[in-house]
Order: sequence, then C-alpha cells, then structure tokens
Amino acid sequence: MHQDTAFYFDTTNPYRPTFKKSNRALLSSIADEIRAKPDGGFYITYMGSAVGTSPGRLVETDANFDIIHEWPEDVEGTLNILGEQFSPHGLSIDWERNFILTSDFVEPISILKPSTGIRRANTLRLWDLKTKKILNTITIPDGGGIQDVKFIPGNPDGAALATAVHLGQVWIIYPGQKDANGKPGRAELLYDLGPKARDTTAI
Repeated sequence: MHQDTAFYFDTTNPYRPTFKKSNRALLSSIADEIRAKPDGGFYITYMGSAVGTSPGRLVETDANFDIIHEWPEDVEGTLNILGEQFSPHGLSIDWERNFILTSDFVEPISILKPSTGIRRANTLRLWDLKTKKILNTITIPDGGGIQDVKFIPGNPDGAALATAVHLGQVWIIYPGQKDANGKPGRAELLYDLGPKARDTTAI
C-alpha cells in the first residue's frame, strides 16, 4: 500500500538500464499505457483511483518525470468522470490534430478476489490535447471493456481503432466527425472478429 507506481530508467544502454527515479500519483493508481511528450515527460493512463476504484486519471509528467497534472482538473471534466466509469487503459495521441483518445477498460479493484463481479466499461474519452478538456464520451454499446485505442498513422480522416473485448470487435473512431448528438467523435463498427474473439482480453 502507498508504494510507487511509476518507475523511470535511463535506457541509453538498453542492455544495462539504470534506475533514475520513481513516484506515485495522489488521486490515481494502476499505471498502464505511456506516451512520450515531444518536449520531454510523459502522458500515462492510470486505470483506477488511489484505492483502485473508478475514476482513474490521465497523468502528466514534466521532463524530470515529476507528476504535474492528473487530468481532468476542470469541474466539467471531473463531473464527467464521476458520472460514468472512467478506467483509462488505452492511450493514443494525434499531435497534429490536437486530439487525445483514452479507452476505458475495467475498474481495477473489481478484478481482485473476493469480487462481486468485474466492472467493465463501454466508453472512450476524446480530449483536446492543449486544454485537456474532455470533448466527448464515446460509447460502444455493450463493449464490455474497451481495451485499447490507436490512431491510424497517415489516415486522411485522423481515425483511430478501438477494441471492444466482450463483443470481439474492432471499431473505428472519427474524432473530426460529429456523432448523433452533434459532438466530436463518431464511432462505427469496422470488423467483427467472430465468436472465438468474444470475451478474449488480448484482441
């Protein structure tokens, strides 16, 4: 309990990495995916709160690996993640179009025994990269854990792929297009991997 959750190493020599530092966030835990910032530092998805429940956070560090933000920090964004499960697992960033996508997977504490059942999420969050405001909560109906999301390199529409574990499906997300409610981030089914892929975690 209360141990550090992020560990940083110098990999100049990949065969002899040297430990630099470690730290932990105040509001969140269960570090998952990491993306390097062009000017140094990282964005990191933390799936759970400090005790492993929802909501988690999108953590940002500076070039010295010190945690400087646990997003969202605005009132509207905080109400958003309190209102619907926020367990960010996947992380992808479109630096040119100014978008971040995070995918909500499972509430970490719910996978530990004893458990009343695993709480899986059906959502992704689309963020404004500069302001870190949540632009939209994108729902994949009955997705049962949106394990990962990745922007497609060179895609003319700036689209991303997201995996829905329970459904065994790959969905395509268009951040630049409006959904049925007029918000950015339209989602549609791209490919159904079939019965064998359903409820398979690594799809």
